[in-house]
Amino acid sequence: MGPAMGAITLAHDVARHISEETARHCRATYAEKMVDSEGAGYFAFSRTRIISRERVLVVEDVVTTGKSTRLVVEAVRAFGATIVPYMGTLVSRTDATHIDEMEIVCLTDFHPSTWSEGDCPLCEQGSEALRPKTNWDTMIKSR
Repeated sequence: MGPAMGAITLAHDVARHISEETARHCRATYAEKMVDSEGAGYFAFSRTRIISRERVLVVEDVVTTGKSTRLVVEAVRAFGATIVPYMGTLVSRTDATHIDEMEIVCLTDFHPSTWSEGDCPLCEQGSEALRPKTNWDTMIKSR
């Protein structure tokens, strides 16, 4: 299982592969990000479900800080399911080898260069620092 939206397809593909390799059905599921009344983010199962005592392999498309993964694990444990000691990801952008007790197993390690705004070579050339997920409108208009 994985967090929506990035890991839905990956979760389905991994489940299909496990089913084919073991000749036993492996379910795929995902958790969706929600926001509580105080503005805190969490993950929940609104369109899919987890079964109590089920063994769950968490997958993620990209791991940077592990925050989404930790929130997904909280949601899974709330249903009484067991997290296996590994998590799969396509890309790891962290130097960490584990997220909590789960060993990160990744296809690609990618460590992009990061700078503070004062040290950024692109900012020195006049580029504006933007967060892609929160500035889509600004980014599209600038093209």
